[in-house]
Amino acid sequence: MSTFNTYKLMKLLDAKLDKKFEQKLTPLSDTIAQMKEKVEEVMKHIQFVSAKFDEINVNIAAVSEENKILKTTVRVLEASAICYLRTKRTAAV
Repeated sequence: MSTFNTYKLMKLLDAKLDKKFEQKLTPLSDTIAQMKEKVEEVMKHIQFVSAKFDEINVNIAAVSEENKILKTTVRVLEASAICYLRTKRTAAV
């Protein structure tokens, strides 16, 4: 086989390989791009949910603190009521 024929054959094979690679890689590249978009969407949702979770935790902490204050207030009022009733009974006797 002559050098010229070998060169032509290599060029032909190279062109066919390029075409095959293009046929195989283009769909893969498209799929990867679509997956990247979906991952970005998921990350946005995760960030949103994470922010809401943090917000809820802050609200829970505030409600918990308010609950402690209210329980203390109820105890003080109960103690005051008991003292008042004892004082009233003692005064009545």
